[in-house]
Amino acid sequence: MLQESIEEIESIFNSDVVVYYGIIEPILIRELTDVIRVMSENKNKRKRLTLLISSYGGDFREVPIFFANIFDKKYYEEIYVIVNGKLQSAGTLLSFYADKLYVSNKYPIFSTFGMIDPIIDVQDTMGNPGFVSAFIGLQTHGIPYEFIEKTDDIEQSLKINNNITPPKGFESELNLITSIKEMRRFAFDALINHNLKKIKDDKQRAITAINLINKLMYNGLYHHEHDITPDVLERWGLIMHPLDRSTAKTFEEVFTYIKLISSYITNGQDGGSIATNYGNVLKCLIQTKDKSIF
Repeated sequence: MLQESIEEIESIFNSDVVVYYGIIEPILIRELTDVIRVMSENKNKRKRLTLLISSYGGDFREVPIFFANIFDKKYYEEIYVIVNGKLQSAGTLLSFYADKLYVSNKYPIFSTFGMIDPIIDVQDTMGNPGFVSAFIGLQTHGIPYEFIEKTDDIEQSLKINNNITPPKGFESELNLITSIKEMRRFAFDALINHNLKKIKDDKQRAITAINLINKLMYNGLYHHEHDITPDVLERWGLIMHPLDRSTAKTFEEVFTYIKLISSYITNGQDGGSIATNYGNVLKCLIQTKDKSIF
């Protein structure tokens, strides 16, 4: 049944298809890249790849590497992304690289996105590990978002414009600022060259990208783990396409399968998980019409 569903999606989009459920971490993205490389070597391969994905995020620096491998090595000429559930943080960044981005707000598939502000490791007063937005971490040291957005030399700007001495341990804050600026650069390049490329006016395309990134990196409405619905991102400028009703049954079958598998591996029953710095296990599913990788 699953194989038939994936084959039907291949026919609908005239593309090869791969399903990915899991966090975005180097070892998993390398595995996904290898699967895509093998698919691209098939003599009957199509020019387009469709990626059905659900992810809570992970290492955002892996995203541009992943797409560089696909495009620079000419595995595929075009990529469609279907948001098959939650796509947060680095996963939202990934969606910007889609030449066409498909979403659904019809039961049982509800596509959602998330903020793209980098998060940092923290400990509470009891020493328990957790995460907090890099912006919040910087603001506790008196470094406002405006400095991060408008200048490349945060330390010098603080000294000259505000007569503020950089806080103790400022080197770590500079690392956080670097992460934020990297995320902004990756997001801008992806939007300009892929998702927003239909906007022909270069200036308008750049303005739309910057406004969207600003809203997704820092605003008072959403925190890092908050679900953001497609209609909100569409108002902010992201270009997306609704899944056609005629394909609803096909996607429902794939989605149901993923829900079953994700429940299985989330409960730690896969037996082959790899320890990570997230404090649990590295869980993922990679699925094509020919193979499954857990």
